[in-house]
Amino acid sequence: MSFPFAANLIALLFSFFIVGTLFGVFFRAFRNSPSHHNSPRLTRASQNPILKPTKNEWENKAVFNPGALVLGGRTHLFYRAIGEDGVSRFGYASSKDGVVFDERLSSPVYTIRYPRIAGAPTVARYAPTIYASGGSWGGCEDARLVLVENRVYLVFYAFDEKDIIRVTVASIAPDDFIAHRFDRWSPPVFISPPGHIHKNWVLFPEKIGGKFAVLHSIIGDDNNRVRIEYTDDLADLSKRTFVSPDPMKVPSMLVAWHTHAQGAGPPPIKTELGWLVFYHAHDAAEPTRYKWGALLLDLADPTKIVARAAVPVFEPDAPYENEWKPGIAYACGAAVTGDTLSLYYGSGEMTVSTASVPFRAFVQALSRGELRAVSKPKLVSSEQNSPHLLKSDAFPLKSLFVRAPENPILNPRGTGFESRATFNAAAIDMDGSIHILYRAMSTDHISTIGYARSKDGIHLDERLTEPAYRPRAEFEQKYSHLNSGCEDPRAVIIDGRLYMTYVAAGDTGKAKGVITSISCDDFLAKRFDRWSMPTPVTTENIDDKDLCLLPEKVRGEYMLYHRIGDRICAALVGDLSFTKRISRCIEILHPRAGAWDSKKVGVAGPPIKTQDGWLMFYHGIGENGVYGLGAAFLDPSGLQVQARLDAPVLMPQTLYEKHGERDNVVFSCGAAVRGDTIFLYYGAADKVTGVATASLAHILDSLS
Repeated sequence: MSFPFAANLIALLFSFFIVGTLFGVFFRAFRNSPSHHNSPRLTRASQNPILKPTKNEWENKAVFNPGALVLGGRTHLFYRAIGEDGVSRFGYASSKDGVVFDERLSSPVYTIRYPRIAGAPTVARYAPTIYASGGSWGGCEDARLVLVENRVYLVFYAFDEKDIIRVTVASIAPDDFIAHRFDRWSPPVFISPPGHIHKNWVLFPEKIGGKFAVLHSIIGDDNNRVRIEYTDDLADLSKRTFVSPDPMKVPSMLVAWHTHAQGAGPPPIKTELGWLVFYHAHDAAEPTRYKWGALLLDLADPTKIVARAAVPVFEPDAPYENEWKPGIAYACGAAVTGDTLSLYYGSGEMTVSTASVPFRAFVQALSRGELRAVSKPKLVSSEQNSPHLLKSDAFPLKSLFVRAPENPILNPRGTGFESRATFNAAAIDMDGSIHILYRAMSTDHISTIGYARSKDGIHLDERLTEPAYRPRAEFEQKYSHLNSGCEDPRAVIIDGRLYMTYVAAGDTGKAKGVITSISCDDFLAKRFDRWSMPTPVTTENIDDKDLCLLPEKVRGEYMLYHRIGDRICAALVGDLSFTKRISRCIEILHPRAGAWDSKKVGVAGPPIKTQDGWLMFYHGIGENGVYGLGAAFLDPSGLQVQARLDAPVLMPQTLYEKHGERDNVVFSCGAAVRGDTIFLYYGAADKVTGVATASLAHILDSLS
């Protein structure tokens, strides 16, 4: 081999080495860059839900929101259970692998029946349409389990249906806990101040600075802090005065990905990079769904946030998280076994589920800001064989509307005019509030119109104890055991007056479409004696219901939508005196053979004006008798349908929509629009009133 050839060969090999080294450095940098990093994500267990209600009377309605603790080589869960009597108790289950729970006790392990002590509640039963807190009226909720200095602490809140919600703590020796000697819990002690609503307090698993540390609010003084109280004695906290804001009353504010934070989930988890905290929050796009955020808090001063996930780390998109109370995945427990972090949560406030993620990789990605948005699974109903639900392969389970977690927002009450049902509400946004006019039915089947008011569209700020409108004309008086009175109001504002159309039932049993009005000033002042006398609008002895006015003239005339038989019609009138009853049907919308609305359709509330036309919601009924809600887009004249969604925008899915005076019904009579948010008010199962929200732009885009 000649010297020049050998030199060239060595030079070539050296060049290959240099290029290979540079390529390796580039590849490692590319692979580890945030945009290409394989971000760890929480993955649901294929066995979900891992716990369901049983035949035991104390847990046959719901089991959810479990606390978790790894002890003695097993994962232990304390889950909230509700039975026939409406009492919330704690049940127990344990597992070797954290997924298959092969031990589950047949009796409750912890109960506080009457936290008020001074007298039992007057009603003691499971009633999801009356009690918003999971359907129960009292007991103990949402356990958090934590081991601190060789003592197991149970932090929860005790409540009853009237006015008490107190954060409470009890403790037990680890040996007694493992041996199930649950009669040895220390007496429960209230640790939150009286007279205030406090939830989602979590105890750190070790003392900080020699003191117990309690994270009582993730809403701090600024975006980089949370609120923590330190104490030698947990009972001392109830005597202190400190700020723990009620999340429901805190104004919306954009922080990272969310606008509204609810509270901490499981107790903090210690890592090398800080205390890991998961929390529940809502974003602006879906303000009623519980999504999970993640924080890292400083180890020495955990009031300081050292890292926060810029995206939700978990979203309630699985079917079992949406089938009873939609959009609820509520974590109270977490466990670390080896390098696996498992979170345990209530799914849909009905069952217990779990999701896991590689522990160290997740914490490192959180600290580096490398967590990416979760991908959403396609929803498929797990109740496809139920005769009460439409199959999801025909009609998508996930609707365009998101139900408010506070639903139902109107329930029957008392023994008077609204003791049997409160449903099918009109809505008017005026003077800073949404005014809700709802059908109220007494036990003798007489319907009147009740009144409620909400500033934010969901929480009620006012509800009258007397009807805002009563049957007055002869044709709406009771004459038999059948329904009578004023049914299903729709309302619009035209030239300073509020016009309400409704169905008058009574007289000879034939329903009539009628109209009445009141000045906006009198309405706001609640001078309800000034409603005009009702005027019949529809033709005598014709099945004609579901009346509503367009809120402005079209081609110089007023537009009235109504239903004749099985389809939506329109009538044009010169004025609103209705000296002559309508006698014309300009067909707008009809049923579709083979579709979810194949049997009958009727207008919901007054159509919503947009830049290019009118958005109309309507109710439809299929061959199975299920009432759903659909959407169509009309041209500027309000007479021509330009688009119509194939699938419904809302179908009965929750318990309060499936069971009531008439099962499987969602029926809307009104909506309000604020910015891009539609607040849709609807009757559920002809019993209660719910509200659901959606993006106006999203629905219009779906119709385009």
